[in-house]
Amino acid sequence: MNGMQNTSRPRPPAGIVTVTSPHRFDETVDRLVGAVHHAGLTLFTVVDHAGGARAAGLEMHPAKLLVLGDPAAGTPAMIASPEMGLELPLRLLVWEDDRHEVLVSRQDTSEWGDRFGVRADVLAPLSRVAALVDRALAPERGPSIA
Repeated sequence: MNGMQNTSRPRPPAGIVTVTSPHRFDETVDRLVGAVHHAGLTLFTVVDHAGGARAAGLEMHPAKLLVLGDPAAGTPAMIASPEMGLELPLRLLVWEDDRHEVLVSRQDTSEWGDRFGVRADVLAPLSRVAALVDRALAPERGPSIA
């Protein structure tokens, strides 16, 4: 294992959705950043966890956290339940496991209504991040054969 922490997971923790990317790590990050901008969302920051580890003299698999959102979508949820501020802005974690698979993890917004007592219509705009991830990770389509 070369001193690296085991990051393979049989299943994500409760409240987290993890999908496998068909793309390399850097391409996955780039595609997600592009999808965020294309959707008109704000990319507040990108945290390079592996870079931080290297700076501290530690080693870990590649991992970057994208912090994103839309204040027009998140603010009504935080007005309804200020504790929503613990979940917002939204975050996407792009990481590589011990098998060198690239994964993308995100919060499961579908459980927030019950957890925070916020109406589904208020949370609906926040659930769009799932479709954004799916579109960004879609495999390239080759030329069609007529």
